Amino acid sequence: MKHCPKCGAQLADDDDYCYFCGNKLEEEKVERTEASFSHIENSSEQYRNNYDNNTPAVVGFVMSFIFPMVGLVLSIIGLKNSKRLNGKNRGLAIAGIIIAILNYVITFGLYFIIYMAEGGQVWDFVQNVVTN
Repeated sequence: MKHCPKCGAQLADDDDYCYFCGNKLEEEKVERTEASFSHIENSSEQYRNNYDNNTPAVVGFVMSFIFPMVGLVLSIIGLKNSKRLNGKNRGLAIAGIIIAILNYVITFGLYFIIYMAEGGQVWDFVQNVVTN
């Protein structure tokens, strides 16, 4: 059983016209098919556009300031994705990697300077970093 798209009446499968409103069913079927294909093409293009974004590079860059380990990992993933995307956001991924590494170097450097200023020894510092 099929239904008329115009009035919703229940019809036999082999009917070409709706007996209630007179709507020709074949034309409507063709129009609906073309509309369905255009919808598929639009969603396919939209998916392609979403898939072509290098989101890990952007998020990795931002996270490298806040959580360097997460930023480093996401920036490396973004750098690998940029090869597939013909270099899209490659610079941003590299900047995220550099910033995350610098964040670690500065953090441990400041920690070392503060520790040494309090009278600690270098070997004690190394043991403290390894054990904690």
